[in-house]
Amino acid sequence: MGKHVIVIGAGIIGASIAYNLSKAGCKVTILEQHSAASGATGKSFGWINANFPESQEFFRLRTASMHEHHALEHELGGDCGLVWGGSLWWEVQGSEFNTHVSELSDLGYSTQVITRSQALELEPALSGIPEKIARFADEGAADPIKLTHHLLTSCQQQGVKLLKGSKAHSLLFRASRCIGVRTDFGDFHADNTVVAMGTGAAKFLARANINLPMRDRKGMIVHTLPVEPVINHIMLSPEIHFRQQSNGSIVLGEDFGGGNINQAPDRLAHELLDRLSKYLPGLAAPGIAEITMAMRPEPGDGLPVVGAPRSSKGLYIASMHSGVTLAPVVGMFAAREITSQGRETLLDPFRLERFQQT
Repeated sequence: MGKHVIVIGAGIIGASIAYNLSKAGCKVTILEQHSAASGATGKSFGWINANFPESQEFFRLRTASMHEHHALEHELGGDCGLVWGGSLWWEVQGSEFNTHVSELSDLGYSTQVITRSQALELEPALSGIPEKIARFADEGAADPIKLTHHLLTSCQQQGVKLLKGSKAHSLLFRASRCIGVRTDFGDFHADNTVVAMGTGAAKFLARANINLPMRDRKGMIVHTLPVEPVINHIMLSPEIHFRQQSNGSIVLGEDFGGGNINQAPDRLAHELLDRLSKYLPGLAAPGIAEITMAMRPEPGDGLPVVGAPRSSKGLYIASMHSGVTLAPVVGMFAAREITSQGRETLLDPFRLERFQQT
C-alpha cells in the first residue's frame, strides 16, 4: 500500500483527487461534513469549456481537462453524467463577438461562426436568435452530482473510505509538517492531507495561519420538470444560459456560474422561465422542479489555487471555480504530485504563493 492520504471534501474536486490517488495505489480516506456533492458541485450549471480564458496558461489547463474528461468517461463507463453536444453562443454581437471568436480561434479552440439559418438547422426549436452565432463543437456538460457519485463509487470499489458527517475542525501539525486533521470523530493521521473544501477552505486554512484569498459569489440554478427533448446544444444568450439534461430537465442560469442572486429566488426563477420562452416559444411552460443556491468558491484573482504550499509539508490545496471543467486534470495532477511523481509545470501559475508575491 502506498501513502495514506486524507481528502477533506467530497465535491467533484475532492472526488477526482481521491479517484486518482486510489488508482496510484494510495490508501485514501475522504472526510465529508454533509453528503457528496452537496455544496457548489451539486448546484453548478455543469458547462465543460475553455471559452473565457483569463490567460493562456488557464486556457491550456482547461483544454487539457476537457481532453481528460473524455478519458475519464471511458474509464468510468456507462452513463456517468457527461454529454458532448457542443454549445451555441450569442451573448454579445458586433465587435465584441468578432474579437471573442477570433481570440479563441487563434488559440486553436474549435470555433465556427454560423448563420441563423444554420443554427436553426441544428436546433429547429430555437427562436429570437441573431443572424450570427458561434458554435463550439467540442464543449460539453456534466451532471455534476452523477459524475461525482460515479467517481466516489469507483473509489470505494478500490478501498477508499468515505466518512460522511465528519466535520474537519483543524489541521494537525508536527513542526511545519501537516500530519492529519482533527474532526468530530477524533484525530485522523496521514502522510498527506488534501483540502478540497470549496467555500469552507479559506476559513479552515486560516486556523493554520495559511491565507487563501477568496471572493466567493452566490449563484442560483433552476431545474425544470422533465420535458420532451427540445435542444441538443448548450445555449448561451445575453439573458440566460440553458441546456437540457438526459432526463429531460432544462437547466437554467443567468450566467455560466449560475447568476448572482439580487432578488427573491422564486421571482428570479420565474423570470428565467420567461426568458427561456423567448428562445423556445413552442415549449409549453415547464414547471420548476428545483431551485438551487450556493456560494461558488472563487480565489481572489479568479484563477485556481492548486498545490502544496511551501510553508506546510504534507498539505495540498485545491480550490477553484470551474470545478466541473477542471476536476479531471486537477485530480490527475494532484495525485502525481502527492505521490512524488514530479512537479506538474502546468500548475505552476496556480500555486498559492502567487498571492504572497503581489
